[in-house]
Amino acid sequence: MKNRKKNNEAAYPLARFVVLAAGIVAGIIISRIFITPAVLHNSSMHPGLKKGSSVIILKHITPARGEAVMFENPLQPGHVLFGRIIGTPGDTVEIRDGAILNNGKPSSYTSSGSTDTNNPIPMSISGRDNLPVVKLESRQYFIIGDNRNASYDSREIGPVSDDNIAGKIIYSF
Repeated sequence: MKNRKKNNEAAYPLARFVVLAAGIVAGIIISRIFITPAVLHNSSMHPGLKKGSSVIILKHITPARGEAVMFENPLQPGHVLFGRIIGTPGDTVEIRDGAILNNGKPSSYTSSGSTDTNNPIPMSISGRDNLPVVKLESRQYFIIGDNRNASYDSREIGPVSDDNIAGKIIYSF
């Protein structure tokens, strides 16, 4: 009886260690598959997210209108951008004198109005404030940064495929 108790006591710390190690490994694997950290290297999402802000991205999602996302620039593979989903598959998006029309109706999305920009040409004369109707196909999204004056987004690169969307921002610090 005494030996049996001794064996159980010796096995208990080992079992605890195995469970703890398995939990840590599972946590690392799950976090690498479903979430990723990132840093904003520009002011495209100013003032809500400032240049240099760290964010946590939830991967493997179907983005919804209004969500802030990280996406890969389809014209420069490997270069990530940040913006907000303005149009979803099947929508039409148009910009007239800076106003966004979604499916022919004024969008509820409003720009931050921020003037945080280093662009030498004012955006109001760059052609970005007027965009003809864009019909989004299946798996395409229209993405614009909150700081429209300093954002490189769907107004220049066109619709973004869901394959290029890394995930949505779920936390910032």
